[in-house]
Amino acid sequence: MNKAIRVLLADDQPVIRDGLRMVLEAEPDITVAGTAQNGEEAVDLARYMRPDVAVLDIRMPRMDGVECTRRIKELVPDCKVLILTTFDDDIYLLDALANGASGYLLKDIEMEDLVEAVRDAMYGKMALPPAIAGKLSRSLAKVAETIKQQRPPDPPELQALSVREREIAVMLAQGFTTRQIASALFLSEGTSRNYISAIYAKLGVYDRAKAILRLKELGL
Repeated sequence: MNKAIRVLLADDQPVIRDGLRMVLEAEPDITVAGTAQNGEEAVDLARYMRPDVAVLDIRMPRMDGVECTRRIKELVPDCKVLILTTFDDDIYLLDALANGASGYLLKDIEMEDLVEAVRDAMYGKMALPPAIAGKLSRSLAKVAETIKQQRPPDPPELQALSVREREIAVMLAQGFTTRQIASALFLSEGTSRNYISAIYAKLGVYDRAKAILRLKELGL
């Protein structure tokens, strides 16, 4: 039998923190290793408890979820971090992802989805509700456009991409799955796969790993 997934919870609101703990501890394969009411406390607990998954509120006293994510990933690189967020936290989302977050959970998430997200994070899958994936897609597109305006002309491979292909290429480089891309852009999975295949062809690669590597080499 696999060992239980050890979870660290951090939220400054006791009702949310206790509710999450109750839901997770009802699962036979999950145990809550500790709870924290602010970011500094979460980092200290992570240092000593070395949890498998940390679920962090993005807005906490003493240290926000973005900085907390960065510190925890430095101390416990194998710990997966899930961010608790609301719809008006756009400004933090890309920063959290850049600092190693494995996904985002809306605070009104269904409890079964919370449990599934913890399990997915443990085994390397990114947790992105469709609404958050859409926001990230739009934010990434804005970042890509800003960078484009500030730097020399793109390499020929990137210039060959259509606007939609460029948008999907940015998401590929950030680790989005085909399903997440489809959901964020309101496409069918088949259409999403077709775009990705076209991107591969224009990059001169034949699989996702090589495409991501090439996109990063090209500056995405």
